[in-house]
Amino acid sequence: MQCLQDEDTCLINISYTVPPYWEPFGDRKHFLWKSCTTAAACEAERKRAGRECMREWYMDWRCVECCQGELCNYYATLESSILLPNFWISAFTTLFVLYHTMLNKCT
Repeated sequence: MQCLQDEDTCLINISYTVPPYWEPFGDRKHFLWKSCTTAAACEAERKRAGRECMREWYMDWRCVECCQGELCNYYATLESSILLPNFWISAFTTLFVLYHTMLNKCT
């Protein structure tokens, strides 16, 4: 996608909702769209979507991300805040395994 000269920011909109078309079980799906905009407009849209950005599997949500640079939105993500809990889960799991490994060596 070629952006206009004054559009220096990529906007990524990720939503999780029931599709606008019929589904057998009405399962929610992820929808993603990207566009070019200004940094100020993207930040305003991100703040507006902030109230809806809950990422819960059982309800509809919408998140907006902003980035700048060539191919910055090549891989759409859910920002680093979604990675933080995964880091702690991995850290505690590692500590748990190490603790039990050391405990088994002592007995």
